[in-house]
Amino acid sequence: GSYLSFGSIGKTWYTRVMIDVSEAAFSAYLQGPVHAPFVRELAVFGARWLILGVLVASGAAAYYEQDPRTRHGWREVGWAVGGAACLSLALALLIGRERPFQQVADLVMAWIPAPASLHSFPSTHTAAAWAWASGVSWIYRPYAWLWILVALAISISRVFVGVHFVSDVVGGIVVGVGAFFLVRVGH
Repeated sequence: GSYLSFGSIGKTWYTRVMIDVSEAAFSAYLQGPVHAPFVRELAVFGARWLILGVLVASGAAAYYEQDPRTRHGWREVGWAVGGAACLSLALALLIGRERPFQQVADLVMAWIPAPASLHSFPSTHTAAAWAWASGVSWIYRPYAWLWILVALAISISRVFVGVHFVSDVVGGIVVGVGAFFLVRVGH
């Protein structure tokens, strides 16, 4: 893969082998036979469809919201999710880390069709989910635990299905939460 390097010396941004192999072993454990078949289906749902459902439901809630302050909060959520997705995709192109099922195919399988982007760091699904969870938690604070749980489910499922390493998800969390706070502070 093409990793961010500094100058012609070729020093890589981080030690690729140690991180990727240990994270691949964790992903392989998650995909192992110890889990019931419904766990796999739940992971596939979380990795592919949960973020879409969350965003559609949020759009509907924002559309029908009557309170101007809450409606404004929903606009901030939209900007944060969009910003997190754009920043995550730009970083992924710049860094160029291969997905686990590509890089260590002997250990990790992709349980979903290959995503459009072949780059995995940071996770765009995770960034969008955490930008969403941060924003909705700001609007509906008593239910913050629920929104964080949804974002966590999306994040874990991306590792479970073999399309991200754990560090990709951690990077996505930083991008997502950071995007919301940039929108919140800059607004």
